[in-house]
Amino acid sequence: MGRSLRHALVLAGLATLSCGESPDPNEVVVASIGGASVSVADLDAYFRSNLIDDEQDSRDRGQLDRVKSRLFDAFIDEQLLVDEAHRMGIEVSEEEVDADAPAASELQRSLGIESDRLLARRRLLLSKLEEAVARRVPAPTEDDVRAWLADHSGRHATDVRLTIRSRRFDTMREAWDAVRRIRGGVEKFEDAASAGEVAAAVELDEQAVSPEVRSAVGTLEPGAVSEPVSVYGGVFLFRLEGRTAGEVDEGTLVSVGREELLRERGRRANEELLRELRATSKVAIYDRRLPFAYLPPRDAS
Repeated sequence: MGRSLRHALVLAGLATLSCGESPDPNEVVVASIGGASVSVADLDAYFRSNLIDDEQDSRDRGQLDRVKSRLFDAFIDEQLLVDEAHRMGIEVSEEEVDADAPAASELQRSLGIESDRLLARRRLLLSKLEEAVARRVPAPTEDDVRAWLADHSGRHATDVRLTIRSRRFDTMREAWDAVRRIRGGVEKFEDAASAGEVAAAVELDEQAVSPEVRSAVGTLEPGAVSEPVSVYGGVFLFRLEGRTAGEVDEGTLVSVGREELLRERGRRANEELLRELRATSKVAIYDRRLPFAYLPPRDAS
């Protein structure tokens, strides 16, 4: 082939690229985790699973870049944990995925998400890993429990019962939209015409509800509505209807203290595992290839 023809073909290729031909997102590698590549397509799928879509998101570019940056960090951490779960031989069956994966919502289908199966499998795997790590924590002794209760004196001195009402949503975005409408006086909590399945008020022992729910309603005044909470396989808003308190007997106090101490130790064990994986795993991030402006965490050194 003559030099002039080769030169012409090179120029033609450059012209094609300069005309805006986008690279294949499956081939653009934005990170490497333990030798496995993460492509733009992988990241886009993760963003869509968290209902982040540029065209439908109302946040400004700076806010959206910040949200995507934290989701990218979460993706890296989750992948480290998923790899660890595989190394530990943890498995998720198809039956478990069938039971956990809800049907895709209208919004998810509009974002190209036909099924939550991959997300459900990932979520179940991470949950099983968390439980497996927590099970390795030794049971607290009686002295441990007494010492913990002494450090948290007054926290469980009364038997607190909560009366709450819930409203369930398919997506976090729908829940936040409802929060804005409720707080803006546009609709009432009981109004499920736009979105959200409203349940009747129930009275519960404060210690019987999940830590996520307890944290969400713990500081609310009666009549106030929580921020969205992802729990029990869905997204919920909670309204505190009332709070009552009574004395707790010694046996219940010790039992509750033992459960909370064990849960606290399990949480710390999982946090320590993630810190070890971050420190020992080979992770490379190519932030200049990311399709957004990556913003490091504020607490990053």
